Formats: sequence, C-alpha cells, structure tokens
Amino acid sequence: MASDSTLDGVAEMKVERHIVGSLIRDVGDELGVFSLEVYRKISPRKATLLQGLPGLGLVGKLAVEMLIEHFSAEPVARLYSEYMFLPDGNVGVGISNGKELSYITIDFYYAATSSGEELILMTAQTQPVNWGQYRTLQKVLDLARSWRVRRVVSLGGFAMDRVGEEREAYVAASSKALLREFTKCGAKVLRGGYVTGACGLIVGLAAISDFESATLLGVTHGKYPDPRGAKAVIDVLDKMYKIDFRTEIVERKIKEVEKTLKLTREMKEIVSRRGEAIQRPEYPYTV
Repeated sequence: MASDSTLDGVAEMKVERHIVGSLIRDVGDELGVFSLEVYRKISPRKATLLQGLPGLGLVGKLAVEMLIEHFSAEPVARLYSEYMFLPDGNVGVGISNGKELSYITIDFYYAATSSGEELILMTAQTQPVNWGQYRTLQKVLDLARSWRVRRVVSLGGFAMDRVGEEREAYVAASSKALLREFTKCGAKVLRGGYVTGACGLIVGLAAISDFESATLLGVTHGKYPDPRGAKAVIDVLDKMYKIDFRTEIVERKIKEVEKTLKLTREMKEIVSRRGEAIQRPEYPYTV
C-alpha cells in the first residue's frame, strides 16, 4: 500500500444504511445473511472507529482489547455474519459448561476520552473468511455511517525478523493530512508493500466511502500474541486522542503471555521426554 498519496477521482460507492434497532436481519440476502443486535443507542459526533481483528501477533486485537479494559468500555452492538467462521475454519458454535453457546461475532464498544474524543472499538475472535470480507466490512461501514463516524483506523502487525522490547509503529493513510497527524504522534510512514486481510481492506473501502482512513501497524515477530507490538500502536493512539493509557495493563498482558509460553515450552519438553500425547495449554486465540 502506498503511504504518501491521495485518492483522486474515485467513484462514489452506493451505501446501504442500517436502521438502528434491537435486531436487524437481512434474511435471504443473496450475498450473505447478517443480523445486528444493538445494546445501547449512541449519538457520537465525528467518532473514530478502531478495528482490531486477529492478525500478525494479534497486535490489533490485543490493542483494542487493552483499550476496552482501559476505558471499561460498554458494548453497544454485535454483528452476526455467515462469513464469521470458527478459528479452525469450520462453522459452528463455542460451548461452555455444556449449555452456554457462543457465536463468532463482530463486537463494538463505545468509549470517550477525558478530552472529548469519541472512539468506537471493534473486535472479533476471527476475521471474516476471504470471500466474505468485502460484504461484511461494507456492513461495518454502513453501521459506522449511522454512528456518524468520520475516521476509520485499522490496527495490525508489521512482521520483522528481528525485534527488541521497544517497538515502532508504521502508518499508511488515505490523505497526506491524516498521514501527518499520525507521524506527528510518532508513527513512521509505510513506504510500500501490501496490507492484507481485513486490516488492509477496510482502509480502502472506507476511503472510497467518504471516510478518512488509515492503517496503523505495530512491529512484531508475528509468531505468538505480542503485547509489545500492541503497545507500539497504543502509544501513537495515546498521543493522538489523549487517552492517558494505563501502562500497567500492557505489563500485565506481557506477563500473562510469557507465563503461557513458558508453560507451553515445559509441556513440550515433557512430551519429548516421555513420548506422550499431551494437550497444550489453552490460549483464548488461535494464531
């Protein structure tokens, strides 16, 4: 994605608008079945949508989850889509205690900073499958438009072979003005290449749907959940939106991941020594 160019001469995209209600269903839609649950009606002014879905190092997802914790953000809506599969690629539901069912959904939370900045925090357990990403993300943008969102920012990981404890964040944006806003807050310009999956696609769809848009990527090894990569992203957002983020949230998350990885290594050693099949410790995401 070229980071230092503007979008000129793009065609206006026809946008279907959601009517916010308790439950909206597009049953029989030839391009997909969706339903929307709205838990709380909100009327933000010029809000920013921050998308954090699973990807490299779970950077985007971890960043949004930590922001949700920081703000004690309340859920405002949940989008069901037939394009949201389980982490292993199958359709189905999660089971807990034999009777509780959980579905793969896209969840939205509302938060406001002390300076009055309004944020819509978006996350999910998985990304939509490839052939359903255009349709699903357009539904997300329809909903964002009903909330008067002015800016869409996707959060993700930027894989590098060698990383240290201190990380950087890279940005590409739909306009030079927006790019400058991010670079003034510490992000580096992403000079070329591609941003794949929902992290890249929503930036393009948002740009041709009259939103400001950008992607913000934290440097990561990409091999396992990486809170340090997520912190690089949050550091930029912290300056841009005056979040006053509590760093102890990141430190606790780092310790949790390191503890899980240590346990994983120990169990692998046991398997190697004994030649026994043993179930690896469960982490709440599939990487």
